[in-house]
Amino acid sequence: MNTTMNVEKKHSILIVDDSVINIRLLATILDEYHILFATDGESALKLALENQPDLILLDIVMPDMNGYQICEKLKANSLTEKICVIFITGSLINNPFEIGAVDYIRRPFEPPIVKARVKNQIDLNMARYENLMYAENLLTINEILNDKNIAHQKTSTALSQLKTGLDNLSTGVTIADNDRIVTYVNASGVQLFNRVESKIQRDIPAFNVESLVGMNIDLFHKNPSYQRELLATFQYTVEVNMPLGGHIMNIKASPIFDENGERLGSVAEWRDITEEESRVAELAKTHAKNALLNRQMNHMQKLESIGRLTSGLAHDFNNILGCIMGYNEMTGYASEDIQDESLRAEIENNTKQVNLAGNRAADLINKMLTYCRQDTPKNQIDDIQPTNVVIQEVLKMLKPALTSRIKIQTSLDCEEIIQIDVTDLHQIMTNLVTNARDAMQERGGIINVSLRKIINISAHCLACAGVIQGDFIELSVADNGSGIEPEIISRIFDPFFTTKGQGEGTGLGLSTVSGIVHQSNGHILIDSKLTKEHHGTTFRMLFSCDSPAD
Repeated sequence: MNTTMNVEKKHSILIVDDSVINIRLLATILDEYHILFATDGESALKLALENQPDLILLDIVMPDMNGYQICEKLKANSLTEKICVIFITGSLINNPFEIGAVDYIRRPFEPPIVKARVKNQIDLNMARYENLMYAENLLTINEILNDKNIAHQKTSTALSQLKTGLDNLSTGVTIADNDRIVTYVNASGVQLFNRVESKIQRDIPAFNVESLVGMNIDLFHKNPSYQRELLATFQYTVEVNMPLGGHIMNIKASPIFDENGERLGSVAEWRDITEEESRVAELAKTHAKNALLNRQMNHMQKLESIGRLTSGLAHDFNNILGCIMGYNEMTGYASEDIQDESLRAEIENNTKQVNLAGNRAADLINKMLTYCRQDTPKNQIDDIQPTNVVIQEVLKMLKPALTSRIKIQTSLDCEEIIQIDVTDLHQIMTNLVTNARDAMQERGGIINVSLRKIINISAHCLACAGVIQGDFIELSVADNGSGIEPEIISRIFDPFFTTKGQGEGTGLGLSTVSGIVHQSNGHILIDSKLTKEHHGTTFRMLFSCDSPAD
């Protein structure tokens, strides 16, 4: 099936998609263009050959012939190989350029992004066409300059035609001699400089459009000596983006030679790309914003799914554990009536071991439940004490668990108080210091613990991808251990994820830290280095400076 929508438009776009709904949606978004459409590969190839559209929007997943195959056939035909192709996809494409496309657009469609990407390619396509015409005109210039036998009348006619052709280009063209004096400016160049004359004069007071011919191009450059050297030596086209009067000018300069290879001067093409650069910048911002939103959404979905599973397991496990501990306690009571002392001692020892294991299991369940609650702010804080004092108590308690090769340094002069339970703060410090110790087991090192107030920070939480903006109290635990590999750093807060060997860790330590920090309306940043000169990891917990409302 193929047809066209008979609306008179400047540029034509062929939309290829087996979904009529997608075609209608894209046609509505791109209503300023002449739209053609096809719902299968054969029709698309036929339409492209007959109509030569400026751009093709091509769905990848198609029946019979997929988007990659259609693109390959387009690029294999000399009549359609230069048509720009933008893929339509529901997922990421690693490198659309290797396949033959110039870009890709993801579903669901976001009209501003679709319009911007299409317009960028249409504009670039027009620029490529004009550059081709421009190159052909330059060739004519050289032929005229180099052909000594051409008749004077033919020369005049050719020069007149050439001037007309250059004046009809949409880009500005200037020609300068070897002394860098402008000898020619086309009509588009005059229009371009007229539009920005008053703005350019803010930077270059001596600039005047009426005096362009005869002006030294050194006037445009902050380093004229470098420009003179460049013009005297460059052999090929040089391209640069130059800020000028608040605008951004794209300049392509090429040397002009006679038949003996002597330089006659230079020719330059001028384009005002301010709007293009602005669109690219806005598009980059939109991509960054969408990536952040996707990351936050993925985090929320992961929390929800793992949280439900973990919560269910924890509650079921808690019920079973309660039964085990209850029967163990009754066994302990019953053992008191046993007359055989050796048997009674054995039973008491066994119940004691069961009790210890049960307490460890209960602690594990509490960690699992803490993870499940990490997106729920804590309504009531039972016990708040001076944060620096609590940290010192924890470190004193943990010191015997460290080897002689591991030292602790502190910077706790800050008297700011974090609104967090003493028990929760104990758990955070215990987990982080223990992890730091494990990361330095082989080589030893120093654990740095600091508490400080930081002003006007702007970042994104590594655990939840939330925005961090403003003033915070920062509690940091840093080690100079092995560091964290970049490919796993985004997973370290997932429950049950661990890099330790079997039996060495549950994978719940950092997820518990994340749960407690987020319950206290905090966020987490991580700095990790892996080079020989600099290695180690710093966990930075950021807590609000504001006291909770009474």
